[in-house]
Amino acid sequence: MTNPGIDPTFASALRDRLLTAVAEPPRPHRRLSRRLGATASIGVVLAGTGAAFAAGVFNPPGRTSETPQGTAVAAAHAGTVTINLGRPPKSANGVSLTLTCLTPGTFAFPGGTLTCTTLEMHLPATDRQASTTVAIPANHRVTVHTSQAGVWSLRASYVQQTTTAWGVNAHGQTYGVINSHGTPDLVAVDNGRVAGYVKASDMACASGGDVANPAQAVAWDKASASRDISIPLYRSNGTTIIGTFTIGSAHGPGARTVRLSATHLACAQP
Repeated sequence: MTNPGIDPTFASALRDRLLTAVAEPPRPHRRLSRRLGATASIGVVLAGTGAAFAAGVFNPPGRTSETPQGTAVAAAHAGTVTINLGRPPKSANGVSLTLTCLTPGTFAFPGGTLTCTTLEMHLPATDRQASTTVAIPANHRVTVHTSQAGVWSLRASYVQQTTTAWGVNAHGQTYGVINSHGTPDLVAVDNGRVAGYVKASDMACASGGDVANPAQAVAWDKASASRDISIPLYRSNGTTIIGTFTIGSAHGPGARTVRLSATHLACAQP
């Protein structure tokens, strides 16, 4: 397995650290609204790009499936509370957690943080929750941290996780989804019209993989406010281009999308 370039998750975390170092205003917390899967820590950029793939239509290798083990624990509380999950079945190797906010507030739990606003309280419960799967805690307990006024519900269940192997194409490139083993050479994505694979190196570059210092981090974020970057979308062979995939969240009247090859990023040069 090879992992060319800088992992996009690392690049994103690096930019955040660099921006903090130069006392940039804190970014608003991004509410988790989808299942993060086996690698909850990568819910920044890449987990989001591994969009929901239609079953039976695009089933990339490397995906992790979960089978519930034992009886689920459901609880609702206010404030910070620790919940005892009980002893896990021998077949379990993880804990699936789904936290739902019942009042506005910020709720931290193993694997993530959920922030809900007053305006979101009218939304369905599925739009006010975050889900992830984490390793079984040594004490078989999980704690939800929030203010005394914060009301929440948690559903927890032991699960057995099984991850399939990545595919390997004729060029020796691994392809599939990001999982607990890392990032394959070709990462499965869905652009809303067609599903395929993007090069991990392209994705890392378009996510700020060549940011190296605080000044560059600030410049990158400033440019990213009005610029999205499109990268080639391939079949699993890594050579047949079937479309493009866009990275970024540019907004405003000057927002535009540019090709990776048209940027002046050092990591984009041949």
